[in-house]
Amino acid sequence: MATGKSAKTVVVTSPLRCCFLTVFKTSEYLGAHSYGVDVLVSKDNPEPLRPINVAYRKVCQEAFGKPEAKNRPWSFNAKYKGDKAIVKDGDARYDRADPERKDTYAAFRDHYYMSIKLDPAEGKPIVRDRHGVPIDDESELMSGDYIQCQFSISAYTSKKYGEMVTTRLIGVKKIKTGEHFSEAIIDPAAAEAAFDAATFDESEWVDDDAENWSTNDDDII
Repeated sequence: MATGKSAKTVVVTSPLRCCFLTVFKTSEYLGAHSYGVDVLVSKDNPEPLRPINVAYRKVCQEAFGKPEAKNRPWSFNAKYKGDKAIVKDGDARYDRADPERKDTYAAFRDHYYMSIKLDPAEGKPIVRDRHGVPIDDESELMSGDYIQCQFSISAYTSKKYGEMVTTRLIGVKKIKTGEHFSEAIIDPAAAEAAFDAATFDESEWVDDDAENWSTNDDDII
């Protein structure tokens, strides 16, 4: 429940590379479903963050009389460890990933990132190509592509959590096809080649010949 003053504005980013893109279907985390996208900003060129920072400071000033929210800081720092920050440290996210998931977060290295979500109870995000034409085919927009992201930033005081700033995804516009992340796309040619390279004794696998199916676990283990 919000108390006191509140403020809200809408931001449209410059083209940024996206990952963990779930704008066609919701994803589930800890029992909660949401649409969402993460956008990456190179640490070598953080300029795309400037208008987002201006919007953040504006709503905080209007709602709290100061340019930053106590419980939702602008960026990663040691005190908050990045978990509550609007802009997070991609290197820190990569470092704390489980060893078997390091490849999933490889693109986060040397980048800042933002995670922007939308509760399905509030609707579904708009998905368009660069000409404004709706994209319905999931294969036309994937993690690794470059998008403009439109989202709102709201500042308010929560009775439970105090000063808060939240983002809410409105929509994405695809600007350019990027190099898709390996976990986000199946390469048909590579899959076909893998099938062709896999060999087995075809005489043991005859269609509709039940006698050739072993029921002895010793033949398998």
